Amino acid sequence: MKRQANPPLSSPGERALAQYERVLREQEDLTVVSVRNYLSDVRHFIAWYEQQEAACATPAQDGSGFRPQAIAT
Repeated sequence: MKRQANPPLSSPGERALAQYERVLREQEDLTVVSVRNYLSDVRHFIAWYEQQEAACATPAQDGSGFRPQAIAT
């Protein structure tokens, strides 16, 4: 199944992605293609995470979007 090219993210998701992009560009020695690929993968992960959170949210939860601190490895 082909994935959506640029899935929409919540505001917190967009901010997290922008912060990650700054780190990649400023602190890592990566090619432009690598940065683009990493950002695409992270964007898709955030979109998936937000979908899962929305599906599991109860009416009492606000579903405020992406929260990196809620993710555990």
